[in-house]
Amino acid sequence: FLIPFLIGIKPKRNNSNNIFITINVAILAVISFSIDYKSLILSWAGICICILWLHTLNSYNKLSTVKYAIIKEIEENKAFPGANLAIVTMENKTFLSLGKKSLYTVDDNNNLIDKVEENTLDTIYDMASLSKVVSTTSCVLKLIDMGLLRIATNVKKVLPRFKHENVTIWNLLTHTAGLPEGVRGLMNMKTSDEVMDFIYNVDLIYTPGEKIVYSDIGFILMGKIVEELSGKKLDVFAKENIFEPLEMYNTGYNPKNKEIIIKALKQAGRYDLIGKDEKCLVSS
Repeated sequence: FLIPFLIGIKPKRNNSNNIFITINVAILAVISFSIDYKSLILSWAGICICILWLHTLNSYNKLSTVKYAIIKEIEENKAFPGANLAIVTMENKTFLSLGKKSLYTVDDNNNLIDKVEENTLDTIYDMASLSKVVSTTSCVLKLIDMGLLRIATNVKKVLPRFKHENVTIWNLLTHTAGLPEGVRGLMNMKTSDEVMDFIYNVDLIYTPGEKIVYSDIGFILMGKIVEELSGKKLDVFAKENIFEPLEMYNTGYNPKNKEIIIKALKQAGRYDLIGKDEKCLVSS
C-alpha cells in the first residue's frame, strides 16, 4: 500500500505541509493492515482533500501577506501612490492593481495641482533603470545568440571612439568596467553628441574587474553597441527581437504620449531625464 502513496508525493523544500503528508502516509501504512480496501480509499480521499485545503490556505495567506505589505507602503508610509503586480506560481496566476496611478500632476506653468488618477491593470509604468535588464541586457544576449558578439569582446573593438582598451562586454554587463556612475554635467549638455563625447573620453575611477560600481554610462555604451552591430536603433531592435516575440505589446521605448511622460518626470523632480528643449527624453 505504501508504494502508490510514495509515488504520488513530491515533497518540496521548506514546505510546511510535508510533515502533515508524512504523518498521514505513516498512519495509512499502519491502518492499511487493519481495515478493508474500501475504508482505505475513503481515508486516502479525505487526507487528499485536507492536503488540498491546507495548500490553498497557505497560498491565500502568502498572497494576503504580499498584498498587505504593498498597501501599507501605499497608505501608511506614502512610499508611492499605487502599484500593479503579478504573482505567478506553478498552480495559478494572480494580478492585482492597488492604490492610485497618481495623486497630483503639473500644469502648463509647472505648478503642482491635485489630480487623482485611478490605477488599473492597463496602467503603463515607466520602467526606468529596469530597462537595463529587461531590454538592453536581453538585446546583448540576443546578439551573442546571433553570433555577432562575445562576452569577452573589448568595447573599443565595436566602438573605436571609446578610449579604454581593456574594458569588455562582461565588464559593462556586470558594472565592473571602472566607469563612474553617471554623466557629470549632463544638465548643461544640449545634444546627444555632447553626451557621447563625454562618455567615450571619460576616465576610469578604478581598474576594470576590481570591484562593482553601478554605472549608467556602461549601459549607454551597451545600447550603442546594440545599434552598431544590428544596424538598428535600440528601441527598434528591442521591439523586433525581444518585446514582440514575447508578446509584450505594451512595452517599449519612446511612448507616443511624451508630453504626459515629461509632465510625470517633472512631477517626480527628474529633470535630468528631460532634454533641453523638453521635446525628448534622456534614457539610461
